[in-house]
This record gives sequence, structure tokens and C-alpha cells, in this order.
Amino acid sequence: MPKVVFCILFLLTACGFKPVHDDTKPSMTSVYVSPIDKTRNGQLLKAELEDLLNPSRLSADAKYILDISYDYNVEGLGITSNRIASRYNIVLTTSYTLTEAATGNEVLNGQETAITSYNRVDSEFAIFVSKQNAINHALRQVALQVRNSLLAII
Repeated sequence: MPKVVFCILFLLTACGFKPVHDDTKPSMTSVYVSPIDKTRNGQLLKAELEDLLNPSRLSADAKYILDISYDYNVEGLGITSNRIASRYNIVLTTSYTLTEAATGNEVLNGQETAITSYNRVDSEFAIFVSKQNAINHALRQVALQVRNSLLAII
């Protein structure tokens, strides 16, 4: 059994296998995320992208610049008999562009979307917290989608 495992590992290294989610991948650490906007959600999205692209916080010269913008809409989903929405969907859409820092050439542009939901309850504070939690979840989803798109290119 150990010989089989050794052979498999040997073959994987011989074929050039490299893990996609390597924290020290230098190409991902060289992406600079431009400031998004001055809102809390923009700051959270920027921080999430920085954490996903460079989780070890390795310092590297910026070879790429990621410009990203976002927008979200809140849509009533479940309507009660007295015409009040009891459930809401948040549709968060991001548009991004990856450019080379040295030349300014566009390497990639795209758009990602995430949909999350939250319930309306009797407490206004609970509604506020659940809405913000849903937005945070959507921000995390689109950050993961953008990171995966960048992995395919870089």
C-alpha cells in the first residue's frame, strides 16, 4: 500500500501538478485591489478579496491592478395576505477589470452575481442585522467568484 501511494505522489509531481489554492502562489500575491468605495460594504469586499488573493499577507510588487465595482438590489419575494413582503432577495452584481500595472493592458474583465435572502420579522433591529448578514454573505460569494476567475488567468 505505501508503494502505491508513493508511486501516485511521484507521478503527480512528474506531471507538473501544482495546487490551485497554494497560499504562497506569487502571481496571486501580486494583485493590487484598488479601493472600491468609501462605504462599509465596499471596504468589506476589498478586504475579502485581499484575504482570498493573499491570505499569508506576503509582500510583492503589484503586477496587476484589480478594479471592481458593485451594486445590489433588494427584491420582495414572499408577499403576505396584507401585501407586506416577508422574505427578500438581495441580488449583488460586481463588475471587475484586471489590468497589467506596467503596461495598462486589460487582461480580464467580467461580471459576477450572487443572490442571498433574508426574512422580515417583527423586530426592526433583527431585520437590519439579517439584511446586513445577507449582504456580507453575497460579498463573500462574489469575492470567491472573482478570485476563481483570476486563478484561471494568472
